[in-house]
Amino acid sequence: MRRQAVSQSGSAPRFSSICRIAPTRLEGLLTSGGFQEVRVERQTREGSFDSFHEYLEPIQAGIGSIPQIYLILPDAAQRAVRQEVRTRLAEFESGGRLPMSVEMLIGTGRA
Repeated sequence: MRRQAVSQSGSAPRFSSICRIAPTRLEGLLTSGGFQEVRVERQTREGSFDSFHEYLEPIQAGIGSIPQIYLILPDAAQRAVRQEVRTRLAEFESGGRLPMSVEMLIGTGRA
């Protein structure tokens, strides 16, 4: 999608497709924001979609910043993105389902 957005607009999209931050950076942001007893924990969440169509529904609904970029693409570019994503995800399908794993950092602190 990023490749499609760049080729359509001539410049990089405003939103990063993946936001990676080091745990120490998140801890520093929370501490500089006045939080105390800051703790940062890496968590992984597992889930699955019943189909590629179910996976695509929130994207086509524009939920989130990346889907917003997708929605501003011309129809032909959206089709190209859908096909590329479907092709790349096909190798992970199991029994028609798409298992997913999402890694995140959870930061907590006391105000």
